Amino acid sequence: MLSDEEAFELKRKAIQIVKDKGIYDSINWMIEQYRFGQSDELKVDNRKTSKDFENCQKYFSFIYKNHHYELFLENGHYFSTPDDNPYWGDTRLLYDGEVVFKLKFEKESDEWGSKYQLISIESVVDVLRLDNWVDDLPAAVLLEKNAVTEAERSKKAKKDAEEARTIRENFDLGKFKD
Repeated sequence: MLSDEEAFELKRKAIQIVKDKGIYDSINWMIEQYRFGQSDELKVDNRKTSKDFENCQKYFSFIYKNHHYELFLENGHYFSTPDDNPYWGDTRLLYDGEVVFKLKFEKESDEWGSKYQLISIESVVDVLRLDNWVDDLPAAVLLEKNAVTEAERSKKAKKDAEEARTIRENFDLGKFKD
């Protein structure tokens, strides 16, 4: 059995590993996406949405390397503090049905919309069970980022080609050619 000091050190080490591996950045990128599943290497399960769960603000479900991931942002609420009125909630990451990462998220809103992100302070992490997901989740998110970038590049090329076709049809230098 771990001593109190060893238990706190275990928690610090586990949190540092997921920070170093890019888990916070990966999840933060993921939760800002409107669509997830552009990469052919991820199989997104769209049978359920956040509306299928009680008090769920965001939900993602996908399979990568034969492992099922589910990410919940739930139980969000405003609460009053002397300084402001923050919006916090719970984040749960399931890996093959087991909760492997549980912590808090915050939502900040302004005139352009809302932005969700994980809270990175140690005291809000309730569960952290390291396994292959620590390496695989950032790899899956990188595949998705690359697929999104490629889709945007392709969309821009198609738009540029259409615009060039319109220009060719509607512009002519006539007698002013060199």
